[in-house]
Amino acid sequence: MKRYTAIIFSLLFCAFLQAKISPDDSLAVRAILDQNKLTDIPVSSVVDTSNGRIIALFLSSKKISSLAPEIGRLSRLRILSLDDNGLTSLPPEIGALEDLNDLSAADNRLSALPAQAMGLSSLSSLNLDRNKFLRFPGPVAGLKNLEELSLAGNHIARLPDTIGALRSLRYLRLDSNALGTLPETIGNLSKLEVLALNNNLLPALPGSTGRLLALRKLNCSSNRLTTLPDGIFRLPALTDLYLSNNRLSALPPAVGGLKNLCWLLLDSNGISLLPDEISGLTALQWLSARHNRLSRLPDSIGTCAQLKVLDVSFNALTDLPQSIVARTGLSILRCAHNRLCDAIPSVKAWADTASPGWQQTQECKKQR
Repeated sequence: MKRYTAIIFSLLFCAFLQAKISPDDSLAVRAILDQNKLTDIPVSSVVDTSNGRIIALFLSSKKISSLAPEIGRLSRLRILSLDDNGLTSLPPEIGALEDLNDLSAADNRLSALPAQAMGLSSLSSLNLDRNKFLRFPGPVAGLKNLEELSLAGNHIARLPDTIGALRSLRYLRLDSNALGTLPETIGNLSKLEVLALNNNLLPALPGSTGRLLALRKLNCSSNRLTTLPDGIFRLPALTDLYLSNNRLSALPPAVGGLKNLCWLLLDSNGISLLPDEISGLTALQWLSARHNRLSRLPDSIGTCAQLKVLDVSFNALTDLPQSIVARTGLSILRCAHNRLCDAIPSVKAWADTASPGWQQTQECKKQR
């Protein structure tokens, strides 16, 4: 009896909520659900409302294959979630949603956006990750108020010059595409704070990257970079720089200009030497240079007073600088798979404490 009472109460509550929703809004959502054979899902279970109007529509993971044109009638809609469905297109009517602030359609099969999407004048966040885009969706360049744009996991090979028009962007995610070049106009994104370019095919970055003065995090791992523009090392706000899995042979002395850098990842390049100017990284907390060709570390590294983690595993180091041994703030040292067999006793004793077991991994027989 209690079970049936709970069911009846739930149905009555849904009916109560339904009654509070604008009839036009309710019919529009009902049309979308019915078109996708979701007749058993009540409108009230997939929406949020304010003053009787639908302001949020949650349709993620509902096996939706098409979005009915009635979507354009939800004139007060602010949030639209369409992730993880089978959508191959969005209707032109979506451009009528002038109040829409957040649109997420990740994990679908979209390859283009309708031209009318330029009408989304209030849109500040757009997530189109893991779709089927071969080209940067043109209408996006017209979204002047866009602050967050994510297009990760598509197949985009180039960006248009018009991306420079998105001057409100703070967050740009383009990782796991097929980018082979970036336009110089990317330097126009003066408010950009986070730029994710990892897992692409970039052999270089444009010089204009050095104009991104608000940039805090730059991820260029897993590309084909052989050099970096000097301007990157003058970015005053940069705290995280990820350069692993590229083709860098050296880190330029200019790196010392990154006074606020906290994280520097250089794994799996061909770097044979770190510059003395690394001492300029006074905020550096984490330095990882695994799988490179380092034969020594600069003594100046010991002046990085904030350094907590140093990983130089899988290199060709024959000794560690005394300045490192004197560092009291270093909490993690990883130096496995080097050539430190003949390191001086004080270094060995210190390394035994900082990196237990390191001696068993050294490749002494490979020393020349």
